[in-house]
Amino acid sequence: MNASSILLLILSVLAYVAGQVLLKRGLNLTSAPDADRFRCALLFTTAIGCLSVDFFLWLELLRRFELSYIFPCQALTIVVMCLGARIFLRERISPRMIISTLFILAGIGLVATT
Repeated sequence: MNASSILLLILSVLAYVAGQVLLKRGLNLTSAPDADRFRCALLFTTAIGCLSVDFFLWLELLRRFELSYIFPCQALTIVVMCLGARIFLRERISPRMIISTLFILAGIGLVATT
């Protein structure tokens, strides 16, 4: 895997996580009684944009690599999603989840070295 492919993978993961976090923030905002419709629409539109970018990056990754090789690397989204949820949504991350993400990282490391 060369530097440009690693960059594509990282961008894909970041775009996916950003899209999901923005969707969640938008949904949280819509449940408020004084929800700002413009802000909600902006969050949803940006989220859809991020998810669209992820889709096209994923297509390029599929074009370059075998699915059995690249799909396990997509598990990075779980790790980054936990961080994003903690930082941007202020969600609680349990010790069990931290241990699980370490196992995921170990698995990604095994796949990446093959």
